[in-house]
Amino acid sequence: IDHDIREGSVPAEAIVNATVRRFRPIMLTAAAAVLAMIPLTRSAFYGPMAVAIMGGLVVATVLTLLFLPALYAAWFRVPRAGVAPVMKESGPGLARGDEARRGDDTRRGDNTRRGDEPRRVDDQGDALEDLRPAE
Repeated sequence: IDHDIREGSVPAEAIVNATVRRFRPIMLTAAAAVLAMIPLTRSAFYGPMAVAIMGGLVVATVLTLLFLPALYAAWFRVPRAGVAPVMKESGPGLARGDEARRGDDTRRGDNTRRGDEPRRVDDQGDALEDLRPAE
């Protein structure tokens, strides 16, 4: 996910793309392990263990493919694709939506206001560094 974001993907799309990319290897590994347990289910001694392993693998696979990407998005507060983020106050009396209506683009880090030099900003809208060329 971080690699896709560094390459320029929107974070929500990076999560989806990473999940889709890992879907086949995860499913093949889980399916192979579950199918390998089927012969053990007929055994009186190993049968209950095989059923428990099969159930655990199925649940873990579902959690890996559905819950973990959602948990990542929630933990890092990734907005849904196509939805503008709604943030609390991010500047002197301005909410993030007000800045976006004024023409500032703080999400991509190139915040340019009328009369101001270009500057990079963090998630709260605070300046990180000037983008003026070194003299």
